[in-house]
Amino acid sequence: MKKVLKYSEIKELLNGMLQKGMPINELEHFLLEFIEENPSDTLKYKKAFFALIKDIDLKKAVVYGEDIIKQEQDPKFIKVLAVRYKRLGLDKKYDLYINHKVPVAEFKNKIDEIKNKEEDFGIVEKYIKSFIETYPYLENQANKIVFSKLKDLYTKDVLPYGEKVIQKEKDNYGFMKVLANRYKRIGNIQRAEEILSMVM
Repeated sequence: MKKVLKYSEIKELLNGMLQKGMPINELEHFLLEFIEENPSDTLKYKKAFFALIKDIDLKKAVVYGEDIIKQEQDPKFIKVLAVRYKRLGLDKKYDLYINHKVPVAEFKNKIDEIKNKEEDFGIVEKYIKSFIETYPYLENQANKIVFSKLKDLYTKDVLPYGEKVIQKEKDNYGFMKVLANRYKRIGNIQRAEEILSMVM
């Protein structure tokens, strides 16, 4: 198995190959081999590839961009993708994405609203479940938002959401440290140490 690389590392590696004159198609082949070895990091690797080719090969870039937004709806990324469609002369696609209503933004607002009202966690849980059922491809993003925003108010209740995140993002060491800290706060030192042992 190839070494799991951080976003910055895979981007630097691909950029080095690009600067040495490797054709985009060969670079893509290398990327897909890397993904095959580390499928859990597919999104990260595809985002790095998109960032490198977005101004070089617009047609290939939008294909990867479409795949990325099926898994993660980042408003800034969607605007970058919209601009690529504009440059390709696809104005309808540009209009669609530039005015795109991001469900994640609505989810964040709802979680903030719940946090401010200090609702019973059962209500929170039902909303999270409903959102994930509606947007299953946004589950990891939703789990990150839930843990990040509610980790101090509903510490014990949101730990399972944090656990799901680190299953998907095995090199998100900053997140792991925060998760371990919350385990310490509830007295689960053993799990905190297990998580910290994964941090390189």
